[in-house]
Amino acid sequence: MDRGREAKAILEAIKANRFTLRDHAVKRGSERMLSRLNVINIARTVLEWKWQENQQTYWFIGFLDDQKTGGFTAVMDNGVWVITIFKRKLTRREKELIK
Repeated sequence: MDRGREAKAILEAIKANRFTLRDHAVKRGSERMLSRLNVINIARTVLEWKWQENQQTYWFIGFLDDQKTGGFTAVMDNGVWVITIFKRKLTRREKELIK
């Protein structure tokens, strides 16, 4: 599968709520005030994505909710996509993508 199709498949699965959070992700998300819904919102509002060759991960940027921005990375680990969510301000260039 090419990178574009794989990224689209990741986003579609997340938008359809077809993913599971491991206990560690739930705990860390709670500590950081991030939730499953935030991951879904990023997938629905993705502004940009890219393949990070050095880390061998997909990187997605979008909106955590109506106002806050963030992103997540996705990496395949033993046949399972591992998602790491983070808060992040948009760069000037990313803000231009919204307009």
